[in-house]
Amino acid sequence: MLPEFEKSASSCVKKNNIISLIFITVFYWILESGTLYFAAKALNVDLSFTVIIFVTLVAALISTIPITPSGAGFAEAGVTGVLVTMGLSYDIALTLALVHRSIDYWSGLVVGSIVYAKSKLK
Repeated sequence: MLPEFEKSASSCVKKNNIISLIFITVFYWILESGTLYFAAKALNVDLSFTVIIFVTLVAALISTIPITPSGAGFAEAGVTGVLVTMGLSYDIALTLALVHRSIDYWSGLVVGSIVYAKSKLK
């Protein structure tokens, strides 16, 4: 490794930084799972906490497949498949997957684009 990288990497790994990163990560996953939870509640779908966590993790994993940006299309199909496997009807599973991903993916894209457009990074 390069000496400059070792120095900068070791300065990042401090107790306060790790605690902050853990807090931010937990907060992010609460928000991510909350999106699916509230989408399910809005559609009158009763999902257990473990199913919500599992489906959220599946969506995140599938979205890393580099075929489309953020797995668009593939994540929805994967979430729909998992929900159908868990006993939901295809129509409800697809609707829930689309609502969840439209909040999760598209709102971030819109907000991020607006922030980028207004920033000095142009």
